Amino acid sequence: MSTLSNVETRRGEAEPPGVGLIPDTIPEAKSSKTGVSVRYVPTSGKNWYVFRASYGREDKASDYIVEDGMFVYIAKRYTRKVINGKQKKVLESLIPNLLFVYTTEDKAKEYVKETPELS
Repeated sequence: MSTLSNVETRRGEAEPPGVGLIPDTIPEAKSSKTGVSVRYVPTSGKNWYVFRASYGREDKASDYIVEDGMFVYIAKRYTRKVINGKQKKVLESLIPNLLFVYTTEDKAKEYVKETPELS
């Protein structure tokens, strides 16, 4: 375990003593000042937008936007439903008809107004 940065170490050691188990951080994270994964680092000019898809077409919209190079999140969960007397595990949208897109404002406007595949 690590200690606070203002704690004085014993006998002038550079690093405070550990408990002798595995390190509490991965090597890549020791030099990270922000604690943000490289894959999810915020990009300047990009924001999260909420798009409404028409009646269960959020997967089709998601596929189109992902092919365009943007990051899309659709909240989904597995539920058990009885279909024809048999219990099945079904993946369904947690928030129907909504998807979250991480993109620029110009691209968001383009998706909403100028993309016939998504309208």
